[in-house]
Amino acid sequence: MKGYTEIEPPIVHGLETALDYRYVYNKAWSKGDLRIWITRDLYNSGSVRWHMSISTKTRYPTWDEIRDARYALMPDDITMAMLLPPKSEYVNLHPNCFHLHEIPQ
Repeated sequence: MKGYTEIEPPIVHGLETALDYRYVYNKAWSKGDLRIWITRDLYNSGSVRWHMSISTKTRYPTWDEIRDARYALMPDDITMAMLLPPKSEYVNLHPNCFHLHEIPQ
């Protein structure tokens, strides 16, 4: 994982219950001012999906940074997408964070 340093993943208490899932994979990396958090989430429905959060403190990550992190830190045989759900379901705890979600095939 060229240029990425593994760091302690964040802890978000109560989020697992609120979103009805738990993590089966939970790792984080940094690269310069980037912070990348990758989880593999097990939902009560039985489905397991990848999720990547990528952020910096002062700016939006660039497209190249998002692309590079996705391909360096996640399996290649999955399809990831940035989603904009209905406003009532939108959650973003950090103003400069983007989320990629695995799209089941």
